[in-house]
Amino acid sequence: MNPVLEVHDLDVSFDTSVGSLRVVRGVSFSVGAAETVAIVGESGSGKSVTALSLMRLHDPDKTKISGSIKFKGTELLTLPEARMRTVRGNEIGMIFQEPMSSLNPLMPIGDQIAEAVLLHHDKSRAEARRRALDLLVQIGIADPQRRMREYPHQLSGGMRQRVMIAMAMACDPEILIADEPTTALDVTVQAQILGLMRDLKTRTGSSIVIITHDLGVVAELADRVVIMYAGVKVEEGTIAEIFSQPAHPYTVGLLGSIPSLGCSRSGGPLTEIPGQVPSPSRVAVGCSFAARCGLTSSICLEIEPRLENVSPRHGVACHHKIRTPVA
Repeated sequence: MNPVLEVHDLDVSFDTSVGSLRVVRGVSFSVGAAETVAIVGESGSGKSVTALSLMRLHDPDKTKISGSIKFKGTELLTLPEARMRTVRGNEIGMIFQEPMSSLNPLMPIGDQIAEAVLLHHDKSRAEARRRALDLLVQIGIADPQRRMREYPHQLSGGMRQRVMIAMAMACDPEILIADEPTTALDVTVQAQILGLMRDLKTRTGSSIVIITHDLGVVAELADRVVIMYAGVKVEEGTIAEIFSQPAHPYTVGLLGSIPSLGCSRSGGPLTEIPGQVPSPSRVAVGCSFAARCGLTSSICLEIEPRLENVSPRHGVACHHKIRTPVA
C-alpha cells in the first residue's frame, strides 16, 4: 500500500539578518494510512519547522524549501497556492502548539469550528453549526450548547486544546498534524487529550503526525518514531525498536531522561544530555551531536554519518551504533 504522505530530502532555510540559516537538512520519512508517526527532539531540533513545511505555512519570501513532500502522490511544494488552500484544513488538518494564540479571541468557539466547515464544504451556516456541536460532543466537552457561545478565554487550557482538535477534525482530514498537543497541560489533561486523539484515529481512520519532545507521549500514541537532532534525522524505527533497542546515543539519552517512579526507564538514576542543541548559524563539520556525545572519536569530527539500516524498519545515522538493548 502506498504511503499517504512521503517526505524526501526536505531542506528548509530561513533568510535572516545574519544570513541564510539551514534549519532542516535532508529529512525523509513517510506516513501510512491510519498510521501515527512521531517526530521527536529537543527544542531547536527542527521538528516544528518540518511540521509547518508539510502545510507550507512558512513565509515564502523568507523561506527556501527544497526536496519533495507528496500527499497521495501529489507534490505539495509545487502546488499552486489556491489549490494548497483547499488541502489545508480539508485534507490535512493541524493542531497548533498554542491554542490561545491560534484561536480568535473575538469569536465564539462554535462559530470558529463552523467557519472551518464552511471554508471547505458547501453547507449552510446552520448545517456547519450542527457539525460544530457534534464535534464538541465527540471531543467530550460538557454542556456543548453553552460552550458553543463561549469565547476562548472562558475555557481552560485543556478545553481550548480540545477545541483545536475539533477544528482540525472538522472536515475529516486524512492526515492530522499535531504540534506539541499536550505542552503546558497537567498530567491528567494530557492523558485525556492523548486518549481523545487515539479515539478519533480509531473512529475516523486518519493518519497522525505528532511533534513532541516527550517520549512518554510517543509511547502512548505512536506506531513509528523519527528522532531529529539539529535539523537532521538521526534515527527512525518502530516503537518497539526505539524503546527496546535504541541505536543512537542521542536516543539513548532521551530515553534515559524519562522518569518512572523517580528512576529512569532502565531502573537507574535519571540522566541528562550535557550541552544543548547547536544554533543553525554554527555549521558543524562531521556529526552534529559529537560535542555532546560520550562516544565521539576522530571520525565523528570529520565525517557526517549517513543513515543506515540496522533492521528492515530501523535506521540510524551514527558511526558508533549502539547495539545493546535497553532494559
